[in-house]
Amino acid sequence: MKGLAYRIGPEGTKTVTESLRLISMKGEIFYLAKMGYNPLSVAFKLTTAILSSHRGRC
Repeated sequence: MKGLAYRIGPEGTKTVTESLRLISMKGEIFYLAKMGYNPLSVAFKLTTAILSSHRGRC
């Protein structure tokens, strides 16, 4: 799963601030975040999850 985080400026322009991915490695799930100012991705291990039937946009 891939996605982008972005900021919307006062004029309505979008600026991408982060790219993100959910990946599976060795049976575990990681959130990989890549910020524009850092050439390397940062991995966060998923330790808990709450299942929800909510689907939609926040």
